[in-house]
Amino acid sequence: MKNTRQSLILFFGMLLMLFFTFFGQTILRDLKELFLISKLGVERIPELRMMDLPLTIMAGLILLVISWGGKVHRGFFVFFPLNTIVLVVFGILSYFQSPLLYKPSVVSGFYHWANISLVLSVALIWGFANQTYTFSVAAIQYPILAFLLTYAVLPTGMFAHWANTTPLSFEIFCIAVATTSLLTLFVYFVMNRIDLGVIEIGSIVSWGYWVALAVLVFGIKYGSFFPIIFLKGILKEVYPDPSNYNAYLLALTTLKANWLVITGVFGIFVGFFLYKTGASYWAIVGRLLWIVMFVGGLIAFYSTVTSITAEGAWVGTIGNVLLAVFLALFMIIAKELAYFGIEHRHRFSAKIIVDVIVYSLVATASAFTSSATLTWGSIVLNRNLFAVIFVVSFLIGLAGIYRIHKDLKFGLPGPYSSSLKRPE
Repeated sequence: MKNTRQSLILFFGMLLMLFFTFFGQTILRDLKELFLISKLGVERIPELRMMDLPLTIMAGLILLVISWGGKVHRGFFVFFPLNTIVLVVFGILSYFQSPLLYKPSVVSGFYHWANISLVLSVALIWGFANQTYTFSVAAIQYPILAFLLTYAVLPTGMFAHWANTTPLSFEIFCIAVATTSLLTLFVYFVMNRIDLGVIEIGSIVSWGYWVALAVLVFGIKYGSFFPIIFLKGILKEVYPDPSNYNAYLLALTTLKANWLVITGVFGIFVGFFLYKTGASYWAIVGRLLWIVMFVGGLIAFYSTVTSITAEGAWVGTIGNVLLAVFLALFMIIAKELAYFGIEHRHRFSAKIIVDVIVYSLVATASAFTSSATLTWGSIVLNRNLFAVIFVVSFLIGLAGIYRIHKDLKFGLPGPYSSSLKRPE
């Protein structure tokens, strides 16, 4: 950044885009499920989820081709207008009670588009940030942005509560998400017209760096899925009454939200450390966060070694919360900052490959493994198997950290001025 003014413009621009996206995502995540269940029934969800993988990968590949060479603006100007049009059309169809909304293909199309939208919107915004920030400024601003974003749940929840009391709730939700999509595009358009200072050219790394980043994300995301599945298996035995089970999960969500505030403050200090020390200390932070997540996962699995009790479930809850909140911190600090090691013009392409395609593979692989193991017995009986998968996955992720450190241990090449060349 050339000066404080440019840094503040970028910070508040990113904060607005992330807020609009979080607001829209939170609504759309619930809306797609309710819409599908009301039209086709809950039994169609597993079938449609299996179709999400090829469709999301296809969307990711299209975005990859459109934006190849660091041309992030193409992705913004294609996706966000299209997202707005889709949501407005469904809002209009619902308002006029069109019979099209009862066709399985139309309902499935909305469900799939919503899932694709949830993935692409976040990838585009953080991809833009990784193209525009320098490593040092990102290290200090990313954790602050993530910390402030935790409070976005308050206005989102208030709006959702109000909209649910109206007879046109679906139409209002569709228009609201479409509006946030347009606002995100508008903020990006304004920021893209401002000289935001210098950018870092990055390194011409080998494909090994890209693979290591994909392996890191796959290993940790895949492994982190199993402690929470195991905990839910315990809770179903400890609390067979569905109302008590759901109440416990609600309390778990509240506990995670409270801990996210605490870890958010810790993340700001970690970011400041990287701001002062640079990319050569990235692996130290990555390994520290990995250790905390790994310990949390082990606590979750071995909280009920001898018997299944409410006390054991509570210990497992603490382990899961520890894993979840530090996983969120890891993805914001370690994963996002790792992209700065890649050459600038290929940085967004790497983002699409990892955050869209690899993430989709993680979700599908996690669901498949969980379903497959249930054929051998209950989730609780598979505790040791789940624990082994968790440990192996995290060790694979740790190997990714060491490989990335190989290229980052000497720091990054210096930034160059936007007045010379600034890719869109």
